[in-house]
Amino acid sequence: MFVSPTRFVFWQPMPSMHQVPFLEALATASRAEVIAVYADRLVAERAAQGWRSASSSAVREVFHDDPARERLVADDAPTTLHVFSGFRCHPAVRSALGRVAAGRAAFGVISEAHDGQGVRGVVRRVRSACDAVAYGRRTSFILAMGRLGVSWFRAAGFPADRVHPFAYVTPAHLELPSHDDGGFRAIYVGQLIRRKGVDLLLDALARLPPPAIPLTIVGTGHADAELRARASRLGLAQAVSWRGVVSNESISAVMACHDLLVLPSRFDGWGAVVNEALAAGTPVLCSTTCGAADLLADPDSGETFRSGDVSALAASLRRIVAEGPVGGDRRRRIIARARSFSAESVARYFLDVVTSAMQSREPPAAPWRAGMVLSHA
Repeated sequence: MFVSPTRFVFWQPMPSMHQVPFLEALATASRAEVIAVYADRLVAERAAQGWRSASSSAVREVFHDDPARERLVADDAPTTLHVFSGFRCHPAVRSALGRVAAGRAAFGVISEAHDGQGVRGVVRRVRSACDAVAYGRRTSFILAMGRLGVSWFRAAGFPADRVHPFAYVTPAHLELPSHDDGGFRAIYVGQLIRRKGVDLLLDALARLPPPAIPLTIVGTGHADAELRARASRLGLAQAVSWRGVVSNESISAVMACHDLLVLPSRFDGWGAVVNEALAAGTPVLCSTTCGAADLLADPDSGETFRSGDVSALAASLRRIVAEGPVGGDRRRRIIARARSFSAESVARYFLDVVTSAMQSREPPAAPWRAGMVLSHA
């Protein structure tokens, strides 16, 4: 007999801007006790970027050194559901998973896909297959980030009917500004590292006919100097504006002043900047190896291009730029669509997945995937 959970215990590495809004919405939607158990406290770098702990009193936060943690690990009441952030995201989280799985408690997992490329990718696939053997029968559900995550865990050997699409959420800062200079503006937001593919974006922009498209680059990373030099060699020095770090509270307004967010990652388990751009009414062009490509369910929201393919990226940019700046009507449609992956919508979907898993019923459809059409050149 199904017993609705009255306590959700989420085991996470640290407070996350991608999870805290969801936890707060879940506490409101479920009226159950929501507890977040963190392995580490919020690091200064993340706090400076706007990451935060829960502000809702309905979410109880417990840290690794709190004696309450031991009582929560041992909580195997039928009305308690444990939810882990991945199988190997942090040693303390994995330890708790092992202890919970050895008992009678029900549990599920929320996780991204892993990068399966190269030798390291082979190792990751083997590890996931081992996790499927160790935990597959005991795991009530896996909420996998995007189609990449769903494919990854099913391929690893987890029961296909227990793997469901999921999405990160971000704080809601809806914007609808406009710029009236008539020009098209693109933006990249993220780390300046090879995996993010900013070099591919610069190469693609250099293939477009002049004048060069203004590009704003927000973020820092060890490839910063190399990318600046590359932009100069490609003749893009005057077209690229380097903004450095912008706080999460401000990034929505910055994105909304642009006509396109480009996320050219060689691999991205999710890519929360896609959420932020769409919530601000700015369409997105991202690679097919970004988990957040799931959010591009209609042409208004954007499209994908074949990962690592500079020619495909350039072709998509050429076509999108030719359409001109984004108008207010389209921005309003994008913002309306973004409500399908708001914290409140994702929390309701989570509860529906839990109910279907515990009652062995047909799982619900992810609200943001309705009418999904993934296009790429």
